Amino acid sequence: MLSPLTKKQYDYPTVFQLYQHFKNPTRTSQAIFQITLKQLNIKTFDFATALSRIRDKGMLNLENFSLILLHPSPFEMASGLIQLQNSNLLNVENKKTLEKHACPSGVALVLRLLQSVKLLTSENRAAIQEKNDLHSIASVLFKLYYAGLFTQKNFDHVLAHSHLIPINNLLRGFDKHPILTPLIFEKLMHSPQEKISLCYDTNELKKLTPLSNLSKKISNLSIYSCGPASFFPIHQCKEDKKPQTKIAELNR
Repeated sequence: MLSPLTKKQYDYPTVFQLYQHFKNPTRTSQAIFQITLKQLNIKTFDFATALSRIRDKGMLNLENFSLILLHPSPFEMASGLIQLQNSNLLNVENKKTLEKHACPSGVALVLRLLQSVKLLTSENRAAIQEKNDLHSIASVLFKLYYAGLFTQKNFDHVLAHSHLIPINNLLRGFDKHPILTPLIFEKLMHSPQEKISLCYDTNELKKLTPLSNLSKKISNLSIYSCGPASFFPIHQCKEDKKPQTKIAELNR
């Protein structure tokens, strides 16, 4: 999903002047900055907040300023840029991928996961640009990563799925009970509406329990999309306090 704004609407001199006024702390420059934003129908508070975030991270430059200016969700773009910076993925190709999507923070999450399994290719970048709910996609991919099942085939399978929310709900809890196997994953992806339950002793699926009940049984952990400080913060139950190597690796 592309931004409704185009670079033709903001020629280089306009962007550069806005950038200079934003950096200048004088009242005159700040007043001109706010007036110009209003003339361009840009929400001053959202834009300024997003710029402040990247400035605090030492990332304020003309290019990042322009990316945030041209995106319909400045805060989303700032979050995506910060995530890429934290993972040493802030390059031209990845910036273009963020720029072309309505949810840059979700794009950044998926890019980071792809990089972690060495699947960050131009083809996969193009594939995620066509998807909307990238936070749900990232949540499912993280479960695959944690279970050692993140492959190109499974990545394509996740992207092709039409409704990941029920799948994502069911996958919550597999960190505490490491029983996510290829068989279970395939069963969930192919038959998300069937009545199934997990057999913890044999790691096999049996058609016994409605999904609505199953999700309650295995929902010991919840994963959420992150801000710049972490990747997928894990909210653990009291019984589960063991260190989790792969989560620590991604949180670096």
